[in-house]
Amino acid sequence: MRKKSGRPTKATKNHAVLGRKSARNMRDDSSVSPKNDTALRQAKEYEEFAADHGKRVKAAEATAKGFDYEAVAALVAKGQELAGNEAVFAAFIELPFWKKVQKGRPKPTHRQEAVRFLLRRYRGSSNLAAKQASERWRAVKVLLADGVELQSIAAALKERGGYRGINRSKRKDTSAEKSQKANPTDGETGHTKPTSDSTICRLEADFGPNIEWVSRLRAPCVISLVGTIEELGVPLKIRVEALDRLDEA
Repeated sequence: MRKKSGRPTKATKNHAVLGRKSARNMRDDSSVSPKNDTALRQAKEYEEFAADHGKRVKAAEATAKGFDYEAVAALVAKGQELAGNEAVFAAFIELPFWKKVQKGRPKPTHRQEAVRFLLRRYRGSSNLAAKQASERWRAVKVLLADGVELQSIAAALKERGGYRGINRSKRKDTSAEKSQKANPTDGETGHTKPTSDSTICRLEADFGPNIEWVSRLRAPCVISLVGTIEELGVPLKIRVEALDRLDEA
């Protein structure tokens, strides 16, 4: 049997060398030095300082938003009251504030929109204030049209995503309604109904060997045929919504 040598092996020597290098690198690395520990602690203090103030402002903004919803709800009630008094509204629109408003001053004919102008006075006379008042007025109109009671307006504003949420939803509904009017569909087939500008025609086409594939399409189906009107030299696209197979006699 061979006796184990007490001398370190090559692998052991390499490990020792790497260990010394690592220790030396750590001494040279300022990131683990006591001096850097102080800097890191101070950096965290700056971060916490900024984060704490951010939390305070966010909390204040949330509280202010709630106050704003309540103020708008109160102004809606007050505006409806003002709309019912012609003489007071006439005096209201002559107040000095309106002379500072460059655009959108109230007129006697605007009495039924008294809420709108109370909201404008609430936000101020600047152009930014005009946009803020308009945003609130549009949302309020939606809520009133939806039958929301005065005492529930503040809660409805919060539940429905505030002014932007309500106005965004209204725009989507309006766009969908316009699209439906522009492209009415048949309740039975779901296809677009022909409008007064549409033309219904009977088209015969030779699909060649593809007729078997076309015949297997489930009805109702829609096929777009793209070609050229030779006499005019212009491209043509025809939307086919109903297909009948014509067998040769």
